[in-house]
Amino acid sequence: MLVNVIGRKNTKLSIQQIELASAIFLSFMIDEKKFSKLNPFLTLNIKFPKNLTKNQKREKIMGLTECEDDYRYEKPVEFTITINPYMSVKQQMLALAHEMVHVKQFALGELDMDVSDCMVRYKKHHYDITSMSYFDQPWEIEAFGREFGLYERYMNFVREQNKKTKTQKRKLVGQLSKCLP
Repeated sequence: MLVNVIGRKNTKLSIQQIELASAIFLSFMIDEKKFSKLNPFLTLNIKFPKNLTKNQKREKIMGLTECEDDYRYEKPVEFTITINPYMSVKQQMLALAHEMVHVKQFALGELDMDVSDCMVRYKKHHYDITSMSYFDQPWEIEAFGREFGLYERYMNFVREQNKKTKTQKRKLVGQLSKCLP
């Protein structure tokens, strides 16, 4: 998976945090069997725009996922995720987790949107989005339901890695101190 970060100066998140979180979020959602079915050229363009559009400001958009390729005949491979950079780091990570759920939905063929017809296919069911509240849309229910858990699991992973690093540093210092006169 290739991750391109655009507008990096507009967020306090590092490129490494964004890349690691994106990969971990996907790996927590997709089992090994399904993961092998993902296109190896999956590309994420993660944007932190300096200026949000008037619609994004008005609707208080936290994040947005768009498919960049024409996926009417094949599963999409390239996605652009826009994250509101004016939120806290935690809110940005939660938004990234939420949007990665949508990437998973599109990349595995679970979600297919035809905005021109206002129709959405989600897990083999068809929905007319003009007759549904945003919060009642099943693909959004999944994304909202998973975002906090994904974020917590990511934070636990990072804490464990930090503990391992500290333990390794202590061992190294102990070994070095034995070598010194």
